[in-house]
Amino acid sequence: MATFSVATFEELVSAINSTNTNAEADVIEITNNIVLTSALPFIKETVSLTIRSSTGNNFSLSGDANNNGISDEGDVRLFFIESGTVQIASLTLTQGRAQGGDGAGGGGGLGGALFIYDGTVTLNNVILSDNQAVGGQGLSGLGRGG
Repeated sequence: MATFSVATFEELVSAINSTNTNAEADVIEITNNIVLTSALPFIKETVSLTIRSSTGNNFSLSGDANNNGISDEGDVRLFFIESGTVQIASLTLTQGRAQGGDGAGGGGGLGGALFIYDGTVTLNNVILSDNQAVGGQGLSGLGRGG
C-alpha cells in the first residue's frame, strides 16, 4: 500500500497518476485546502483508493480554477471516477463545475463534484457545496414528423 501526502494541486495530480499506474491499494491524504487549476486526471484505480483529510478536519477541494469565487465556465469538475473502489472521507468538495454543450443528455454536463462512470464510491463525512452540472439547451427540435 502506498500513501501520498498532498498539499498542492500539482501534488494531487502526481498522486492520482501514481495510483493509476500501480496495482496496490492506495491512500491520498490531503493536508491543506486545494484549488484545482485545471481538471484532475481520471481515477482508474484497479484495486482501491482512499482520498481523505490527513487530520480528520474537512479540508476543501475547490474546482474554482480561475479563483474568482463565482461558478462560471472557468471552473472544473473535481473527480471523474472511471473505475475502481474509491472512498472519499472528511473533505469538503466545493465549487466543482461540469460544463456541457447543447445536445442530447445536456451535452455531457454531468457531475460537478463527482462523475462516477463505473466502480464503487463511498463518501464518509463529506460535504458537497456549491457544485454545478450545466449544459444543454432549453428546447430541442428533431425535425418534422412523418
